[in-house]
Amino acid sequence: IPTDDGTLERLGAVTLAAPSVPVVDAAWRRLTDKLELAELCRAAGVAYPKTFAPTTQEDDAAALAAVGAPAVVKAARSASLRDGSVVAHSGALITMDVASARASLASLRSRGLRPLVQERIRRSDKVNLTIFRRGGTSEMRFVYRVLRDVPLTGGIAMALETMTPAGGDGAQAVAAL
Repeated sequence: IPTDDGTLERLGAVTLAAPSVPVVDAAWRRLTDKLELAELCRAAGVAYPKTFAPTTQEDDAAALAAVGAPAVVKAARSASLRDGSVVAHSGALITMDVASARASLASLRSRGLRPLVQERIRRSDKVNLTIFRRGGTSEMRFVYRVLRDVPLTGGIAMALETMTPAGGDGAQAVAAL
């Protein structure tokens, strides 16, 4: 069943008669929280953009200075439960100046989300990959090249090229993950 991050967040807070896929547990949360993912990548020796989670407006300037401009501002989790309700914000904003970055950070905080600041990694080629595993083996590997994002600076993949996971760049992405 197609779903979104807000629905998955809600599934993690209810008891279901049947198991969900994915299982919305602590491991799932660790992989879908961008700050925790940064720490996991660091521990595994996998490159990940510099990521900071300023907790107050007073901390914003130091975080923004640490990543430089342009900076990426996003929520640590694209959906979270706050007082029994799901609050959500998907995507990221590439900010070109400190004022717009601080405004974006404040907006996320005002909605009850934990904001992050990341360094912007310029790319020439974006490859996304999903692997479904069960019982220690891969059941499916879906690899695709993003030809166009909306907004154009990066975000939601709109035009895709499916890639083979058995060779070339697709196989390299599978091996890396």
